[in-house]
Amino acid sequence: MSAPPGLNKFFLGASLFQSTVLRWATAYVLIFFYYLSFLDYGLNLWDEGGFADGTLRTFRGEMALRDFNPIGYLPGRYIYSAWFFDWFGISLHSLRLSVAVFTPLMPLMVYAISRRIMPVGFSLLAGAMMLSAPSMYYNRFFPLFCVLVLFCLVRWLERPKFWRGLLLATAILLCIPFKMEIAIFSVGLWGLLALWRWRDPVTRIDNKPTSPVRLGLGLGILIAISGILMMFLWRYQVPQKFIEIVFNTHAVWGNPFPALFPFWEIWRTEGPDRMFERVMFYIPLATYALVLILLGRDRMARRGSNQSQLFLLAVTGMGICAFGLVVWRAGFDNLIRTLPAFYILLPYLLFRLRNRLMTLFAHLEERISFWAPEKLLVHFLVGIFPLLFLYEMNFGHGFYVGSVGARWQNTEKLEMDRMTVWTNPYEARWVRQLIDKIEIATKPGDSILALPLNPLFYYLTDRANPIAHGWILPGMLDDAAQQEVVHQLLIKSPQLVILADFAIDGKEDRRFSRYAPIIYRHLQRHYQLWEKVGLFEVLLPVGPSKIPVIPASPGTH
Repeated sequence: MSAPPGLNKFFLGASLFQSTVLRWATAYVLIFFYYLSFLDYGLNLWDEGGFADGTLRTFRGEMALRDFNPIGYLPGRYIYSAWFFDWFGISLHSLRLSVAVFTPLMPLMVYAISRRIMPVGFSLLAGAMMLSAPSMYYNRFFPLFCVLVLFCLVRWLERPKFWRGLLLATAILLCIPFKMEIAIFSVGLWGLLALWRWRDPVTRIDNKPTSPVRLGLGLGILIAISGILMMFLWRYQVPQKFIEIVFNTHAVWGNPFPALFPFWEIWRTEGPDRMFERVMFYIPLATYALVLILLGRDRMARRGSNQSQLFLLAVTGMGICAFGLVVWRAGFDNLIRTLPAFYILLPYLLFRLRNRLMTLFAHLEERISFWAPEKLLVHFLVGIFPLLFLYEMNFGHGFYVGSVGARWQNTEKLEMDRMTVWTNPYEARWVRQLIDKIEIATKPGDSILALPLNPLFYYLTDRANPIAHGWILPGMLDDAAQQEVVHQLLIKSPQLVILADFAIDGKEDRRFSRYAPIIYRHLQRHYQLWEKVGLFEVLLPVGPSKIPVIPASPGTH
């Protein structure tokens, strides 16, 4: 006796669903363990501590913007990562694990987006580029939400159903406590593309009307989430602080794009790896411009799918908006985290190039072999830059792009209570010596001051930061704000100061003593140099009686 058709259909659907889920789950697990294999390689003495110390303070009940870092990152990243401190213990490994958990979603979503505009091979290339350079782990919230919003937007453009719109709106709202700028330009991009889709009769799809119950439920959820977020934004003056970070700081913190000419002279001076970094500042912009030109040509010639053109517009728009972060500050670490859209569009252009080149040999297609010189030339032209990119990201760089190359660049193990990492020898030596100085001169709970960007030492030593700011960078504080910091230092004077007064980006006006002179003069009056460790000056309160007695090393008499 045969099973009813409905039952057969049900089991067939379940089997297909399980097969699809199994494939995606397997891919996720493989990518996760790939990232896990170099999770503890690399260390950034400057930026990394902000994430670690902020997460620890959040774990203990404080909140960013309210209790610390009034001009700093939004609290979403700290709240999320504090869960991993609770589950796996307070360590840098737990912090990095919190990011490694969501990182595999990025290449998977990039692949899924790419499959809507190009074949499997080129989509895999896009996913591999995302896999090879997702950016430093504490910078990945920016590319994650760019990819997440783009993925939801493309799915909504594909079939603008109510629940897909609700999912997209939720993703945009979720950006706000993590990366507000992504939420702002995502709303604008969605509005423009929705208008385009509505005005285009070819891409407009008539959907079944949504039932009042579903519509009310969805709107209720959105209104509730929006209300909670708006209360948070108003309570802690987030928009005002966001404007201060984006606009006021850029005037003194922004960098020009690196020069490319004289090309060969720069190549000889800095080497191929650094030259590749310089070129990478310009290739994404050229890619976005070329895609827009091709879209305009295709539109006028009525070539290609209107739906795929919408997808390409969405990806290009996201790429251009995200690239604003590089315009704000032209640093290679900033560049890498803005590139997910580029990882999709470059393979698309290579796909178009391959098709164009292959038309030259169309009359030979039936009898030409894969190894024929004509086809080898096509494969070389199409593959040369992606191969160069993958090589550079995995061998020429490493920790700063989030790749496996960090394993080869960091060779010394640094073990401490809250951190076990592999780093370079001189940074390992600096950290050990500075931690020794802190432990000699102070005890847990005492206050120390680490400037301009060294919260890592608060995290590692369990010493308190006496001021509200975890870091003080160019353009952050005017004279009145500096006076407020001095007032905080007088109320709770640190027992030790770690100061790195070097020229940031090689610019003399970006020395701490230049851009925060009021705080610097206060430190000069009340503290004296104990010892210099690498780029760091270790300062103690003025007065010989307050200089701690340094214990003799074992074995000395």
